[in-house]
Amino acid sequence: MPIDFKSMADILWRFKTTPSPASQCEIIQTFDPDTVYVREKVMLPDPNMPMVEMRCVLRRYFEGNRIVLAWKAISDDLMIPHGAGSIIGNRSGWSVIQEKNEMECFFQGCFTLSTLIFPSKLQSCKPTPGTLTEILLQAVQDHGVKFGNSLKEIVDTHRKKLIASN
Repeated sequence: MPIDFKSMADILWRFKTTPSPASQCEIIQTFDPDTVYVREKVMLPDPNMPMVEMRCVLRRYFEGNRIVLAWKAISDDLMIPHGAGSIIGNRSGWSVIQEKNEMECFFQGCFTLSTLIFPSKLQSCKPTPGTLTEILLQAVQDHGVKFGNSLKEIVDTHRKKLIASN
């Protein structure tokens, strides 16, 4: 990526923890500056399907010339239950942003998206397995495009500011 690793990690962290139309996130609880509990809502392409609510704990680790972001799904929270009308998303993953040189970084990531959890109230709207797969793939693709476009815009803006300041 054409940006230093600390700035890139900061951009990713803010993207995942700052409410915006692109990220659709909300911080439920902040444990410390590097650990937060987040709720993200995703609309599925099928207008007849309820919203998917994904919750995860997101943690940031600083390790010399790299920064790691890791997240783990919270599928059942007794203190703050999921909305009764929501499908529960279940995804976990990590991103590593590593220094290449002063103005560039390597970016790696991996995420696992497990089967959605349909609460008993929503069993009647649960689609057939093939349909669910298509809906999920479309939602992941749409979300990826939004994420990529937003991230590109933020990185381009950051680079322009750096160039203007020199």
